[in-house]
Amino acid sequence: MSRRSITRLRPLAVTFILVLFQIVITSEIVSADRGGGGKRGGGSHERVQSGGNRGGGNYGGGNRSGGNNHNRNRVNSGSRSTPGEGSIRYSENQNRNANRNANGNPDRSANRSANRNQIQTNRQDNLNNRQNNRQGNQQDRFDTRQSNRNDYQNNRQDRFDDRQDNLDDRQRSRQNQLDDARHDRIDAREDWQDNRQDFVRDRDWNDDWDNDWHVDWDDWHRIDWDDDDYWDDYHPTGFFLGTLAATAIAVSIANQNYYYDDGLYYSQDRDGYVVVPAPVGARVPSLPEGFIRVSSGSQTYYYYLGTFYRQDAVTGNYVVINPPAGAIVPYLPGDATRTTVNGTEYYRYANVYYRPYYLEGQLVYEVAAL
Repeated sequence: MSRRSITRLRPLAVTFILVLFQIVITSEIVSADRGGGGKRGGGSHERVQSGGNRGGGNYGGGNRSGGNNHNRNRVNSGSRSTPGEGSIRYSENQNRNANRNANGNPDRSANRSANRNQIQTNRQDNLNNRQNNRQGNQQDRFDTRQSNRNDYQNNRQDRFDDRQDNLDDRQRSRQNQLDDARHDRIDAREDWQDNRQDFVRDRDWNDDWDNDWHVDWDDWHRIDWDDDDYWDDYHPTGFFLGTLAATAIAVSIANQNYYYDDGLYYSQDRDGYVVVPAPVGARVPSLPEGFIRVSSGSQTYYYYLGTFYRQDAVTGNYVVINPPAGAIVPYLPGDATRTTVNGTEYYRYANVYYRPYYLEGQLVYEVAAL
């Protein structure tokens, strides 16, 4: 036989061998199920007919039992205490159980019991954790509230202490300003006396008299300028007050609010009020005692504490104006400062320069046109 023929027959031979092997295996399985103490056998159980022989004669030409009458015994060669013992399925089950036990897999019932215990343990742990967290949160909230309450109390006490300190500071500041103002008035009087002596020696004031300006000497002399009582209510520019008197009135100029009281003007500060120069254009209903009239031709002006006014013919109010050049006044506020311009001595107040000299034996101050 040629090699080509052998090659062609090889698949057929392999197929035949496989089919034959399958037939043999199937036959063994069938014989194991039916005989030799198969599934129906087992144990030493014996069925015996109480009526004697079932036969009693020929059955179909012969005895059914295949011999003489005898008891019909159904005795299996194997015991029935283990069903299917000796079969392939039984062996496979035994092998699986052995493998399961060998691999260490726990029994399913034991697993369920262990899982149930673990779930119960986890549930109890979670319950304990929630309880602990709830108690911890309650304690934290209480501690926070207590801390906030303490902080509020401390802050309240601090604010009270700050207010008290500010009140004391304002009181001391006011007293210091009063003392400074009194000292300024004393210094101003001394300056006037010194200037009077200086100008008596150095100046012929008859050449400086301008006949266009006239002073109402009756108004001039009805006030004792050196009397401290007259200056008690005077406060210099920048003086601070915590509160204003009930007689103060509001004055608005160019959307800026001011307050007027007894010849002085105030601007509101953060904690009180500060004395400021009179704002031009402000209108007030009256002037305090001590104002004087200063006339030029047919025009009459009014002067008080460094501020010039004209009277509105319609309303009668007094309107703040810029100091007219050449106007002569008998005094300047105590916070006017001495300065020298081009070798000439002046006094400066609210950005206006005044030239001092003597007129008929009286020290006066003339508005200079610089």
